[in-house]
Amino acid sequence: MKKSKKLVAAMAAATMALTSLAITPFSASAATKNYYDTYRLYADLDPASGMQQSYIVIAHRRIIVSLDREVKGNVAGNIRDYGSAGDTWGNAVHYFDATADVTDGGTLYRQNFCTNYDITNFNTIEDLNEIIHININETKNAAGNIITPNPVTVSAVLVGDINNDKVVNWLDVTALNNHLSGKTVLTGNSLRSADTNNDGYVNNADLSMLIDYASGNIQNFLMG
Repeated sequence: MKKSKKLVAAMAAATMALTSLAITPFSASAATKNYYDTYRLYADLDPASGMQQSYIVIAHRRIIVSLDREVKGNVAGNIRDYGSAGDTWGNAVHYFDATADVTDGGTLYRQNFCTNYDITNFNTIEDLNEIIHININETKNAAGNIITPNPVTVSAVLVGDINNDKVVNWLDVTALNNHLSGKTVLTGNSLRSADTNNDGYVNNADLSMLIDYASGNIQNFLMG
């Protein structure tokens, strides 16, 4: 019970701290697109970290960002959610709790969000700072000791942008089709971007969804 109370208090403190981000300057006339981009956040754990618990706070612009539910990755453990919402910012806290110190690396969870805000030159998660902020809080082992450097990192990809040209279109459909037919092999962020339905696999279901997006039949890659 004491551990649970401390956790709730820590989450509340982190959420309150990020609520102050609402004062960040933001232009009401900021450019928007007539279509939606979907980005995916990956919370990854370094190998041999010895991590038992970690929590991450995601602060996002409520009006122009739609945040999907998180999907658990391949690291054994449980995810608990806590959040709050202000007029401008929404705050989501994801607390990952393993049963013992984790010795293998992998993905804690992944999460989509979509926006029509014009991110003109997306390369890394830092390029999304106007609309979303990530705060990786203390990561601890089962003994309660803080692990430094923090073994948890968060990165982002533009879902469907397989050829990494900053747009999602029929060229990406061709790139994914070539991968599925064995003509090429996707790796790294290109492979992550190709998982359009966010189920952890890249197959014909992703190709079908990508075609729907390129055709204008769907507006984003959120799970609904």
